[in-house]
Amino acid sequence: MIAVIALTSAATLLGQKIKNEFPRADLFVSSKLRGEYQDCFFIEENFSEFIASLWYKYSCFVFIMASGIVVRTIAPLLKDKKVDPAVVVLDEKGDFVISLISGHVGGANKLAREIAGKLGASPVITTASDVQGIPAIDELAKKWRCVFEHSKDLKEITWSILHREKIAIFTSVKLEVNFPSNVQIYDLEKTNKVFLRYKGVVYITEKNLDFANEFVRQSTRPELNKLELTQKLPYVILRPRNIVLGIGCRRGISAENIKYAIENTLQHSSISMNSIACLATITIKSNEKGLIDTAKEFGVPIKVITPEEIKIIENQFKGSDFVKEQIGVRAVAEPAAWLAAREPEIISGTKKYSGVTVAVIKDRGMVFKG
Repeated sequence: MIAVIALTSAATLLGQKIKNEFPRADLFVSSKLRGEYQDCFFIEENFSEFIASLWYKYSCFVFIMASGIVVRTIAPLLKDKKVDPAVVVLDEKGDFVISLISGHVGGANKLAREIAGKLGASPVITTASDVQGIPAIDELAKKWRCVFEHSKDLKEITWSILHREKIAIFTSVKLEVNFPSNVQIYDLEKTNKVFLRYKGVVYITEKNLDFANEFVRQSTRPELNKLELTQKLPYVILRPRNIVLGIGCRRGISAENIKYAIENTLQHSSISMNSIACLATITIKSNEKGLIDTAKEFGVPIKVITPEEIKIIENQFKGSDFVKEQIGVRAVAEPAAWLAAREPEIISGTKKYSGVTVAVIKDRGMVFKG
């Protein structure tokens, strides 16, 4: 949701244009303009208190006013770029659209370009990677819907990329990104085969990496003793959502039982929970409350596969006559997950628990583009 804020008549007219271009935008204007404008909300209280009351209700803010007013108003509200909403500022004439806060993670850069495109204005983007035309890791992660793990080194890695220092990317996902020459891309399987003369590493993988913080870089000071010749290599991990979980369950099974089965299966498969793309099951199980509640808690959809679809491929997987008698197919978890992926690869065949079966399929058809 976008909150468009205007305090003058000229700003309000521009705000209406923006609202018309963005259906999920709400327009807030000064109460002094009550009676002149419709289809908007009015700012009744103190301006700073009003913005504070909206701060976490909207993901993007568009202020049509002097940037100084905006800076003084939002300064006490800022916490961290991972949680702060995007903030964009426009002049009343609509000549310039400034990306002010949360350019990458919050999406302010993207929003500024979109608004500028709609109004015929000039976007003002000041983030270094955008100015230099270099893909930013945090912006790509947002675009790809990746979850960051161990992001504390992101600033250091970004600095290295911008200053043409060597960075290695190890990925289990296909990448089509125009990185600069100092960024080298390798298949994840080659991690231990590449001599790492790099300033940092980016991992893009669903796999749990116990070795990530063990990589070191050699010191350029040979006079140091052996124990000081190495230091930990900065790294970040991006979790692609490329894991499909096939779920079979008995009627009335609880969400707690399903979650336990999922967590246990992924742990034994060394797969991150953050890489779950969806749960897949057969039509007759799609209304199970436990399954629905589990999907909601994980923040993922349920893909429903019909019995007719499963019957076409069920002989490729282990099944049981009992299941066939109950629901018409010999197996649910593995074939459902297989069919829900574009290019399926079995990570873990069906694992059985009390009232729950789980299968883990990797979707190799995922391609990340810049």
